[in-house]
Amino acid sequence: MIWRCSIILNQKIISKKEDWNFLDFGEIKINKIYEEVTRFYSEWLIDTSRQNFFETHRHTFSYEMMSMDYMTGIDLPLVCQIKRSLVSSESNIELQNIYDNLEQLVNGKIIRSEFISMNPKSRIRTHKDRSDILYVARRFHIPIKTNAGVIFITNGETRHLEQGRMYELNNIKYHSVYNNSDQDRIHLIVDVLPKKYCNRLEYTNEA
Repeated sequence: MIWRCSIILNQKIISKKEDWNFLDFGEIKINKIYEEVTRFYSEWLIDTSRQNFFETHRHTFSYEMMSMDYMTGIDLPLVCQIKRSLVSSESNIELQNIYDNLEQLVNGKIIRSEFISMNPKSRIRTHKDRSDILYVARRFHIPIKTNAGVIFITNGETRHLEQGRMYELNNIKYHSVYNNSDQDRIHLIVDVLPKKYCNRLEYTNEA
């Protein structure tokens, strides 16, 4: 039986317009994902456009699983590309469990999923996410590898996000990240689009 996060299924999600910065939805199983992703090396170099083109993300590496052009208008046809999966079946089962929980929580569909590695002794400078899609999509962080030296600051609130827990970040508020440690930090970031915006959503396989 797949372990599921009962806290998520019983907690009401609130609007990003309300006065909150982080929501903690409890623990989720990531053991096999951790084993696989912490061995990445060449995987981080498949696509370096994110850190090359965006100064905010200069100290990060990404490994995309699902992606979308966020500059597409919310009232236009939306296309989500399924780019790749993890290698082991156990890792993919854990990943699918995360997707299932989040889609049930939001009553929506996954439109982005990627692993982000942040360099030691680095920061992601203060910014907020902009575009119609990013304004309405729900952004979740699942720390895969982290330590106490990694902190988020959102709207003035400072918080360390613990490994193996599931958080929603209010990304329409200004936020920044500091990795004050000598180790890399890896998060899984998942965006979920509420069902009312999914009428023109399609999925394609990049391969």
